[in-house]
Amino acid sequence: MPTPDHNFFEHAFHRLLLSGPALYYVLNRDGRVVEAGETAMRIVPGPVVGKAFQDLLLDFTAVPGLYDLLLRPGPHLLTLHTRDGAPQTFRFSFIDLGHNILCLGAQDSQETEMLRNTLLETNQELAARTRELQRSNARLETINAQKNRFLGMAAHDLRTPIGHVLYSADLLRDEGANLSPEQAEALSVIDHAGKSMLRILDDLLDIANIEAGRFSLNLAPSDLAAGIRAVAQRLTPLAAAKNMRLACSLPPDLPELAFDAIRMEQLLTNLISNAVKYAPPGTTVRIAGTCGDGHVAISVADQGVGVAAEDRERIFEPFGRGQARPTGDEKSIGLGLCIARTIARGHGGDLVIDSQPGQGAVFLCTLPLPRRPHDVAASLGARVCLH
Repeated sequence: MPTPDHNFFEHAFHRLLLSGPALYYVLNRDGRVVEAGETAMRIVPGPVVGKAFQDLLLDFTAVPGLYDLLLRPGPHLLTLHTRDGAPQTFRFSFIDLGHNILCLGAQDSQETEMLRNTLLETNQELAARTRELQRSNARLETINAQKNRFLGMAAHDLRTPIGHVLYSADLLRDEGANLSPEQAEALSVIDHAGKSMLRILDDLLDIANIEAGRFSLNLAPSDLAAGIRAVAQRLTPLAAAKNMRLACSLPPDLPELAFDAIRMEQLLTNLISNAVKYAPPGTTVRIAGTCGDGHVAISVADQGVGVAAEDRERIFEPFGRGQARPTGDEKSIGLGLCIARTIARGHGGDLVIDSQPGQGAVFLCTLPLPRRPHDVAASLGARVCLH
């Protein structure tokens, strides 16, 4: 019967160590890796051969020296840096071969089971949190929809009685010859308060429609420069009441664009009146227009206290307000800029702010230019729904 070849078994065992699932390292007497198995090289990042074995370990606690590991009975629990970045603990045994040291490692089954249980618990907790979050989101969506319906109905229902009050005030004003100065002043207060209430109600209706996805634009070719000048002229008395000036600077070649004239008037009114509201008396609000880089830009700059960095996005949120306060005790519910940005983005543009505290604020509205000359005419009667 043939005798098994000792060299054959030694070679086969060596091949098994090199390609097997266990971690296999051969270290020289200086503790550097001179040979490593496939698994050992795959699990550790970077080149392994030539590296000090100690450098492969995570030093959670003081790692014993190599000769201490040889002298102490094993196995030893040691944690390795791994290629995916997660630390992993193995049970290592060290065998003194004379010139070299054999280092064999196997995964710690207790840690594996613990990690598996931890992962299972984490997944279960995550699933429970996800379900709770989904329920909370559903409740919030329901509450938000109810809020929008309430705002819409309340604003709509309040418009009628306020309209009657304003109509009655107009009738009484027509009898001006029979009114005392005190009565005329009272009618003026009623008219101002009523119109302010109507603007607030309109904003509430708009924000309810925006959040409900019912806010739309009716696009038609229009003269943007004429629209800007008209709004500036209409708001001049508002600025004059605070001893302020509106300075409008527009180039003669602002092109015709397709936009919703009513909504664009609302956007400009919100921006200019907002500048007047937050700038100090005696200052100037500058309105400018430029054309280039594929868009028209409209800027409204004030000389107020500016907007803090942490408030620059908040002021564009519904009911969002910054730290600055109106300089003439004007009222604000924080909807104008949100609506203005929605209008700008609905036209394919944007509304942003550039401001430094103490140096005023510049609101910049950009609107895209038509790509082809006939695009403006093609937009006649187009309707855009914003969601």
